[in-house]
Amino acid sequence: MKKIQVLSGLGACAIALTLFAGTSTTAQAAPLSETTDATVTFDENDGGVNPGDNGLIIPGSPDENIYVPDGEGKSTTGPLRFTNIPALKFGTVKIKSTGANYESQMSLYQKSLDGKVPPAADAKLKIPHFVQVADERGGTGQFEVKVSATTFTSGTKELKNSRIQLYNGEVRNSSLDMVSKDNDATALLETPALIAKNTPVTIPTEAANSISILKVKAGQSANASISSVVFSQGYTSDADYSDVSTNPYVQLNVPQGEQPEKETYTATLTWELSDTI
Repeated sequence: MKKIQVLSGLGACAIALTLFAGTSTTAQAAPLSETTDATVTFDENDGGVNPGDNGLIIPGSPDENIYVPDGEGKSTTGPLRFTNIPALKFGTVKIKSTGANYESQMSLYQKSLDGKVPPAADAKLKIPHFVQVADERGGTGQFEVKVSATTFTSGTKELKNSRIQLYNGEVRNSSLDMVSKDNDATALLETPALIAKNTPVTIPTEAANSISILKVKAGQSANASISSVVFSQGYTSDADYSDVSTNPYVQLNVPQGEQPEKETYTATLTWELSDTI
């Protein structure tokens, strides 16, 4: 009986192995899976305080370490805001009996090369005059910039016929520049008043007749980006303007017959940023 029990045990073992081998190709059960959500709610950015702290960049570059020294330009706050509007300085010029055009001095900015905020006062950077808008509303991304100016006055004295003239407008947008440096933004932005290249456009002295110098094209959106118009021709962000003293694309036209005296005359430019176009 003992010998039979041992043989029975070996036989049972052999049968079990055969059964295991026969079921080794059975399909495995699919792994369990389930999903969860990650959520974020965006709201408009009502920040923006000082130039350089609110997104001022070199047009055509993702570089944000640019600051505006006192007297060179201004900015505004809010979800749709100017990050830069330029001051125009024509300097000291000679009186001419035949009339003349005087080019504006180049704008001076400060660039932080070592991460210091604000940068050293001597870290000067020349850039042609530009207007820049940040749109952080999270909406349609539509806006328009217009400009007008008063006449040049000094006390009660007035240059009744002298006018500021703009010659060119090169457009840039930060979202496009992140993809390709100095990318063409003309499919997104336009400069309605600066249609003809190298043709002077006069800034009117009546607010009701202000001219449109930067606008988002119909059907396009500049949301969550920074847009610029640079008053220059063939502008690039890496061009070296260090030896350029004046900008030929921003001029003061003093026609023959005007009689300026030895005075400092001032005109006030009004830059209007609207979310309706």
